[in-house]
Amino acid sequence: MSYRERDSNPFIRYVPREEEAWTWLVSDPHFDHENIIRYCDRPFETVAEMNDCILSNWNNNIKPDDLVFFLGDMAFGRGSRKPRWWLGELNGRKVYLKGSHDNGIRSASAGLGDNVLCVADVAILVTDVCSYMLVHDPSNVPDWWRGWVVHGHVHDNRPYMDTKTWYRRRYVNVSVEVTGYKPITVKQLVADTINGEIENSEPLEVKK
Repeated sequence: MSYRERDSNPFIRYVPREEEAWTWLVSDPHFDHENIIRYCDRPFETVAEMNDCILSNWNNNIKPDDLVFFLGDMAFGRGSRKPRWWLGELNGRKVYLKGSHDNGIRSASAGLGDNVLCVADVAILVTDVCSYMLVHDPSNVPDWWRGWVVHGHVHDNRPYMDTKTWYRRRYVNVSVEVTGYKPITVKQLVADTINGEIENSEPLEVKK
């Protein structure tokens, strides 16, 4: 059964207000992917510099017991290390939403390490303010969903927050290119979507 169908059962997680600052969202690091530097005009001279920046930003912000919604595409390219290797290097208890290049990632978390809570195609994040559909590719949002969508996949081809409404949905892009190559908290997500209609939807400042 396709997860796009109404009677599918996405992973659902409630995050209370007191946990929003320790719950994170991030997508599309593309570790080890040399060509992504050119494709997306990433501000790095080498793939090693890129890897170090994204890895450091992740681990300097996320603590081992924090919850992380990872929205896919961990690594890519010839000779790239497998997602399981990177998962062992990255802090946090992870909900892994499969991306376009996550070949070999199955629907179960077996073999990915103790810090992966589950693997899914789509999830619903419930907060005290509103709910968010989380998915790698925004074109794969189930037809029945109305409201906020948090996604990756598009890299820098869509701003952090799309201030337009499409089919009664609003979009937040957490690809690393538009979040400063670092994860964002659910607390920030909620604040930005409450303000809503924030005028400044430019990429966040890069932290290197």
